[in-house]
Amino acid sequence: MFDTLHQGTDRSFDPAWHVRAMCHELDNVRVGENKRLIINIPPRCLKSVTVAVAYVAYLLGHNPSAKIIVASYGLDLARKHSEDCRRIMSARWYRGMFPETVLAKKGNTSEKKSAPQREAAVRLSPLEVLLLVMVLITSSSMIC
Repeated sequence: MFDTLHQGTDRSFDPAWHVRAMCHELDNVRVGENKRLIINIPPRCLKSVTVAVAYVAYLLGHNPSAKIIVASYGLDLARKHSEDCRRIMSARWYRGMFPETVLAKKGNTSEKKSAPQREAAVRLSPLEVLLLVMVLITSSSMIC
């Protein structure tokens, strides 16, 4: 994955213990051993890349019909994570590993600002998540 996102670098990626620990716990969430997970480590320790990019691609590889919402503090960062995830999922090695997972031709691109297409994995900013939740609550008969 590192080579896909950082082409042209002559360095390889050797994950530190905390990256391995995050991946282990995220896989426990995927298989249902953990229902909740809080990752609390300092900035610039690969939380976003591990969770919002690699883990999403991994989840969709194992379950192409999974519904995933990823929120970020800002729309630009959410779009970057989405583009990075799509780049990974478009890579030859990923398609070989997960042949059943196919990206929709239309998806969440940096130019697109309308409602997300149903068949594509999308990233939402916190404001978009809040608006989506408000719409879902008001359109359903549930009282929260």
